[in-house]
Amino acid sequence: MSLKNKLALSYAAAVQLTEKYESKHWKIINQPKRDYFFQSLDEDFSKIENFRFNKFLSAGLDDAVDKKFIPDVFFKLGEMYGFENILQYMQSKNIGNSEHSVNIFDKYTDYNELFHIDMAIKLDEHVFSKLSDPIVCEIGGGYGSLARMILSKNKCKYILIDLPEANILSSYYLDQHFSSYGKKIFHFCDLTKDILSSEDI
Repeated sequence: MSLKNKLALSYAAAVQLTEKYESKHWKIINQPKRDYFFQSLDEDFSKIENFRFNKFLSAGLDDAVDKKFIPDVFFKLGEMYGFENILQYMQSKNIGNSEHSVNIFDKYTDYNELFHIDMAIKLDEHVFSKLSDPIVCEIGGGYGSLARMILSKNKCKYILIDLPEANILSSYYLDQHFSSYGKKIFHFCDLTKDILSSEDI
């Protein structure tokens, strides 16, 4: 099944379950996105390629801000952790086409991702270095930035729990980064039962 079909099926199934539990805050943020894209996934899937451009589809999930802050934060992190280490966490592609992203040494980053790099390095140092094959559950993981960094450096299973609109973006984002590496993404439409056991995971 194509990624487009998986995302469309996953969204249709998940939105039925979560609509009645969605907070007023997220209803206000997500309704314009549903009208523009999510309710017509089959008609114009190509819009997802630019989901970070102007932050319309990634609104509420994406803290990228003006580029002017990036050099200071990049050099501060480089002094703290080493520039080669920082570059390992940066993207090789500007997935979602964020206009707030800059290219540094053939890698892409933005303010949002630099913030996540700091978190990922601390997690690697204090958590993942002490575990083998961990299972991570992130609630409210946005479009998947931190998940990408952790998955690119660690052998682990990663569970993202979020609203259907965020899960589509994170599924697309992570697929674009990892599909060529053979990493598997388990989508909501892949669920065949209501309860997952530890053996399933």
